[in-house]
Amino acid sequence: PDDHPARRSPDPLDALARSADDGLLSGGSTADAVAAWTLMRRAEGQLRLRSGRGADRLVLPSREGARVAAALGSDEGALARDISAARSCLAAVAGELLCRVDAGH
Repeated sequence: PDDHPARRSPDPLDALARSADDGLLSGGSTADAVAAWTLMRRAEGQLRLRSGRGADRLVLPSREGARVAAALGSDEGALARDISAARSCLAAVAGELLCRVDAGH
């Protein structure tokens, strides 16, 4: 339903915690989504510091990409794989969560 606390929360991490508390997501899904969200925000923060642009503008490989990866203690290849996995994880968890909330669970 539209009034579910997970839908009303402006903070994605709070929405995930509420969803886990309500049994809408497993602990594993929640932990994976929190880790994915955190990685994406860290990458975005580093890119903004270096270029003033958001993470959707991160190009790997690139000079900026190498700097962002190094700031995160990674290399470009690993960061590209981690970001791809994070995006997939977040999409899957969002789909699962929205289906369950819409179904009234």
